[in-house]
Amino acid sequence: MARKNSFENKQLTDTTYFILLCLTEPSHGYALMGKIRDVSSGGFIVGPASMYTNLKKLLDAGLVEIIKSDKKIYRLTQKGAEFLLSEYERRRKIVQQSESIIKRLRGE
Repeated sequence: MARKNSFENKQLTDTTYFILLCLTEPSHGYALMGKIRDVSSGGFIVGPASMYTNLKKLLDAGLVEIIKSDKKIYRLTQKGAEFLLSEYERRRKIVQQSESIIKRLRGE
């Protein structure tokens, strides 16, 4: 059985989550790599191959669009913004649901 991609499951990988998060302001791919590094305080790095592979997937899914073609400036679409908000809520709930377990693990 073929595995569904994360978009069909209404979930984003960490890479696509950070890309969408950073495309709330239009950007080209190279600058986007720096924005992701900055937003994550250096904790998450996306290389060029991964960046452009994921941007292609996001374009194909209609979550981002190209607004300037000579230097390929990308921006979030309305569908992408809705997907990002949904994913943010999903991740927030995961953290909330695990807080008591983590506190117990820490001995709090």
